[in-house]
Amino acid sequence: MGIDGAFPSKDFDAVAMSAQMAFEIAPQHRPWIGKLLDVDEAGFATAHSRWSDLAAADYEWRQRLKPYGPTRWPPAFEIETAAEILRKGPLGKVLAVLTGSTRAARKLTLRLGFHDGPPTPEELDQLVSHIRELVEFEDDKEIALLLGAAWQGLGTPFQEIAGGIMKRGFIRGILAEFPGGDRVATRVLSMTPDELAALGELAPAGQMFRAIGDEHRARFGDRPIRLVVSEVRAEISALQSLLDADRDRVLVGVDLSYGQKLVTA
Repeated sequence: MGIDGAFPSKDFDAVAMSAQMAFEIAPQHRPWIGKLLDVDEAGFATAHSRWSDLAAADYEWRQRLKPYGPTRWPPAFEIETAAEILRKGPLGKVLAVLTGSTRAARKLTLRLGFHDGPPTPEELDQLVSHIRELVEFEDDKEIALLLGAAWQGLGTPFQEIAGGIMKRGFIRGILAEFPGGDRVATRVLSMTPDELAALGELAPAGQMFRAIGDEHRARFGDRPIRLVVSEVRAEISALQSLLDADRDRVLVGVDLSYGQKLVTA
């Protein structure tokens, strides 16, 4: 994390907590922890909700028209034209047959996946409306400006970005409760995905450090962490020498856990 020996020992709780929180960040969310830091979260939430509705509607249409597959939908006006042909009265349908319009409309509906019979004009109208909403979303300049380089139209990873934003808020909120937490949070939010994964691997050590009792925390404060660690190592060395001299293991029950916890963390 770029923390050196001068780091105040009283602030190390925030570091330990950050490791525990990093462990909880899903891999797909890590790339977005440090991106879009100044994004308008209300604006993003609106765009995300709109994308979710469109994605759900598109999934339903493609489930219904499975033969069409994942191919981009035809232009809305082509489907609209087919709907108008199907909506014609008897005379209009005769003329459409003569001009070949009926055949073209039937060919389009078959290509779309309506294999169980021709769709109603209303069904095609609904599909036209859906396609136009997709195009409108893809062409939305405000969302493009909001997301910058992250904008990929319908292919934008909204779910992953939302997860990153949520975790980022969680990190800021929790660490703000700790001494030096804002400083630690800023560093965490600047980490790469690999750095976050590496920090998460230190979660067990962070948990061990945070389990240190209040009676031992009395030595913490503005003192640099290197001094505290140096003192603890000296104590461990002295105690270990004492135990080595205890051939009969009279002192075998001495608790070295505090020093081990701090040095390990």
